[in-house]
Amino acid sequence: MFCPKCGNQVADGSAFCPSCGERLQNVNAQNTGYGAANSAKTGAEQGSAYSQTPLSSGQPSGTGSDWSKICLIVLAGLYALGTVLGLLGSLGAFIGLFTAYHKIAAFFSLVMMVLTTVCRGILAYMIFLLAMTDKRERKAEILYIGIIAAAILRIVIGVFDFLLSIIKTQGSAIEYLLPTCLLQIVVSLAVAGGIFVIIQNAARRRPLLDRTTDELKAMAGELIQAVTEESRRIFSSIKKSAPPFSQPAPVPQAGVNAAFAPVKTDRSLLMYILLNIITCGIYSWFFIHSMSRDINIVCREDGQKTAGLLTYILLCLVTCGIYSWIWSYGFANRLYTNAPRYGLMFSESGTTVLMWNIFGILLCCIGPFIALHIMIKNMNILAGAYNNRMSGAQTM
Repeated sequence: MFCPKCGNQVADGSAFCPSCGERLQNVNAQNTGYGAANSAKTGAEQGSAYSQTPLSSGQPSGTGSDWSKICLIVLAGLYALGTVLGLLGSLGAFIGLFTAYHKIAAFFSLVMMVLTTVCRGILAYMIFLLAMTDKRERKAEILYIGIIAAAILRIVIGVFDFLLSIIKTQGSAIEYLLPTCLLQIVVSLAVAGGIFVIIQNAARRRPLLDRTTDELKAMAGELIQAVTEESRRIFSSIKKSAPPFSQPAPVPQAGVNAAFAPVKTDRSLLMYILLNIITCGIYSWFFIHSMSRDINIVCREDGQKTAGLLTYILLCLVTCGIYSWIWSYGFANRLYTNAPRYGLMFSESGTTVLMWNIFGILLCCIGPFIALHIMIKNMNILAGAYNNRMSGAQTM
């Protein structure tokens, strides 16, 4: 069965769509239309019907699986971090230009550094736009053209910088410069190839390879327009801050255990910061433990499980801290998905938290605190709704 709102496939008999939270009672009652028509088709026919599903204006579908979207956003964040480091390095090289002995060589090194930084910035932004775009649309392939062009330009600049360095050092440092140049080429090709696979899996076709030469020329000419349109759409949705609205809470089901422990609803970002300062950071581990425990209680009906403290620590060590972004994304997305079960609707999803965690670092490192505030706020609201429901069931 498929959700009539976002088009994602859901299990038969589900009451809510796990992706957008849409109520599916009417679909289950009718057992006809979109979901029933697709359930009888073969896998190939389902893919064809899915590619024609109309998109919801509020939440675009077809952006790929959660993992592919996370990979693209993390990759964009890494390129953005490289861009910031490149800007700092370029600033240092510009200051050093006035005291350099060989000013011409220093000037060319500065130019290469600036061009490399620009390429990283372009790649970061293009990959971010692609992560937020429907991979089945023609616009995704247009953005992929921009990514390929930026990757090729990055390779050309790297090779040219390598040749200039060989000339400047008279070939004495080639054993150090050559591996660096080859690594840059391999990384650029690997990024382009990985994104190709992501688009292919989402769109069920090979991006660009199935297009004619005339189509590719036309798509390349539409690159700037596509970037502009996607930028306006994404940032307008980010700026949109509609307050969460509530609906009448569902009537508690009979047979609910009357004895329950209320879930904590008074967490705050300020107390989190103060307790971390007092305990030298130890409180952050207890915070992860209590948050994962409470969300598994409040959202136990969705059949998922948020990783606890031990798993969190181990995976953070293995991934050099990257798993903390993935954990926060899954936590916020689980709150967003389960809100309709309690008659609520949150405007911030896991993607919002992930973007604040990664790109918010550029805003004087306040982004992660905003992401944490969103998680705490939504957890408090959902925990309050859970306590109200269980209290009502207790009095029945």
